[in-house]
Amino acid sequence: MAVNWIPGPGPTNGADVGISDAASDNFNGLGGNDSLYGNAGNDLLQGGDGIDYLSGGDGNDTIVGNRGNDTFIGGNGNDRLIWNNGDGSDRISGNAGYDVVEVNGAGVGDNFRLEQDAQGRAIFDRLNLVPFTLTVDSAERFEINGGGGDDILDVNNLSATSVNAVWFTGGAGNDVLDGSGTATPLRAFGGEGNDSLTGGTGNDSLYGDTGNDLLRGGDGIDYLSGGDGNDTIVGNRGNDTFTGGYGNDRLIWNNGDGSDRISGNAGYDVVEVNGAGVGDNFRLQQDAQGRAIFDRLNLVPFTLTVDSAERFEINGGGGDDILDVNNLSGTSVNAVWFTGGAGNDFLDGSGTATPLRAFGGEGNDILYGGAGNDNLYGDAGNDTLRGGKGNDILTGGAGSDRFVFNSGTGYNSADLGVNKITDFSSYSDKIVLDKTTFAGLNDLYQITIVANDAAAATSYGLITYSLGTGNLFFNQNSISPGLGTGSLFANIDNDNNQYTTPPLLSATNFEIVA
Repeated sequence: MAVNWIPGPGPTNGADVGISDAASDNFNGLGGNDSLYGNAGNDLLQGGDGIDYLSGGDGNDTIVGNRGNDTFIGGNGNDRLIWNNGDGSDRISGNAGYDVVEVNGAGVGDNFRLEQDAQGRAIFDRLNLVPFTLTVDSAERFEINGGGGDDILDVNNLSATSVNAVWFTGGAGNDVLDGSGTATPLRAFGGEGNDSLTGGTGNDSLYGDTGNDLLRGGDGIDYLSGGDGNDTIVGNRGNDTFTGGYGNDRLIWNNGDGSDRISGNAGYDVVEVNGAGVGDNFRLQQDAQGRAIFDRLNLVPFTLTVDSAERFEINGGGGDDILDVNNLSGTSVNAVWFTGGAGNDFLDGSGTATPLRAFGGEGNDILYGGAGNDNLYGDAGNDTLRGGKGNDILTGGAGSDRFVFNSGTGYNSADLGVNKITDFSSYSDKIVLDKTTFAGLNDLYQITIVANDAAAATSYGLITYSLGTGNLFFNQNSISPGLGTGSLFANIDNDNNQYTTPPLLSATNFEIVA
């Protein structure tokens, strides 16, 4: 291993020429405008101060320009071409092999931009602090390390360059990567801090790391990992993989996105689905592996395969939306929220025991709960609400609403629970009772209004409403003491105050159906 120095015998602070032999050499030009030639071998060339010319030659070389506006020539081999904070504006050619341009920022918040010029060269700029420019004729990958501070990297179109990968490590601080302007695959590590990482049209890998991060995949098949913290992850187009990591994460699918694989991991994680606005037909169920499977069955179909998440929030948007919720007992899902939006929406939760929360929105909506304790809100329009099993809260909202009690079989208190109606209007709403469920009920005269709960148990009516409490009973054995096989099945409390008088009802506020 030897370096021939001109004028020699070694490097000086003047203008030196260093020429390596065929071995792997490590040499530094020190001060002055130096020319260093690595020749064969895996060499380390350091330009020192000055305007240096650094040529690695054959082998897998490492070239560090140091201060001054330097020229790097990688030569044959897989070379690493390094810019450190404080260096100048350099001209870089990796030449043959797989070459990496490494940029190490200031540690106090860099504003970087990477784009191409009209000659097909990659142009890397820092726009703040001490600005500089790297003009890169050829290299296959950029590795950009922000260091500390709030760093920004804006990656634009690189299609005419030789660059086929961009890696970004933000380090500590609230960092921003905007790769929306490129199709070049991105790999980003946000590091500590609340980072915002946005991919492009390539297949990107974005890792938020510690902090409350925002990750957006862009087009392409992306891998998005939030890491620690309460993260928000948006897949965008393409079939993506979401991993929430530790923390309470929000994992978002928007209309037009692909079929994604989602794992919330530790914490309380929410899968948010935003529909098309023209009438979605959604289905939520479990598979044999205990995963939650969310499908759209119309428009452009897609599937979300959810290994772990605690809640689904499904927003239909405009149009007549359908959501069918089936058994989820083998999954980690413990709540399903549905917002229908404008349109005549239909929620069928009769197949699940998972608690439901539904807002019908504008339109004439039909909301059916399941075996859990559900909260159904019709909102504007003439809505139909059926709680199903469980102790449900039913709110019709504006319009002429129907509150349906129908178990599909003979009366069993467990099949109906005790539902609370929060806004019954005696002028426009109806309580709808099924003949099969309430056996023997055939006419409105069998519905009586009594002063208190005690009177309900000895009333001649099969259905009795207590003016004292707002309680609604099935009095199966009529005037005989007790309720027989009947029970309390609903309560009307329009102001959620037990000390105020419930609404005054009459038999005409009821409807009997077969």
